[in-house]
Amino acid sequence: SEYLSSKSFSPSYVLPLTILSATILIPFTSLLASWNDAIPFPEWMSVIETALREQQKMLADMTTKLTVMNDLSGLFVVLFCIAVIPAICEEFFFRGFLQRFIQELTHKKHLAVWMTAAIFSAIHFEFFAFFPRLLLGAWLGYLLLFTGSIWISVAAHFTNNAVFVILMYLQQRGISGKEAEEFGTGDTLWVSYAALLLFLGLQWVIQRQAKKE
Repeated sequence: SEYLSSKSFSPSYVLPLTILSATILIPFTSLLASWNDAIPFPEWMSVIETALREQQKMLADMTTKLTVMNDLSGLFVVLFCIAVIPAICEEFFFRGFLQRFIQELTHKKHLAVWMTAAIFSAIHFEFFAFFPRLLLGAWLGYLLLFTGSIWISVAAHFTNNAVFVILMYLQQRGISGKEAEEFGTGDTLWVSYAALLLFLGLQWVIQRQAKKE
């Protein structure tokens, strides 16, 4: 329990601020994903680019098939599979174990955060989503450093995934005409930058509040 940082934690304002932060970060990560997807490859790497894009399309098609939600019960099932399970399992492994292990090995906490985030992103095998997932992984790692509780990182991870699932559900039901990955890009670009500024402000508050616990 102590090693995995799963000790009890009285979050006060930290938990709701973290959930709000995870929601606010969505537009900027969508923008970062669109930049990531547009990274140019040199001509001599065209074969690699084609292979990576084919793999990305295969994973996207698989996700689409796994996230068909015809009603609320379907939404709850997908939320459990896409948000609850990954949030708990991935956070306990990557932030709870791996980040702690790397930190003890290198004695450098920031290096541990970013190395874990890079491995976390790479293990998903989506090159064209590597950088937004790297940013998310680093944020989750710093949340653990700030608060000392893996449950705050779990809550942030759950919220990030859950928001995407809910946006997909709204799009599938015809309530929203915009796909989750497109929010914060194109004509709503300004939303991404505003979200980033608000997100950074919230992180400053979270860090100060966590120190008081």
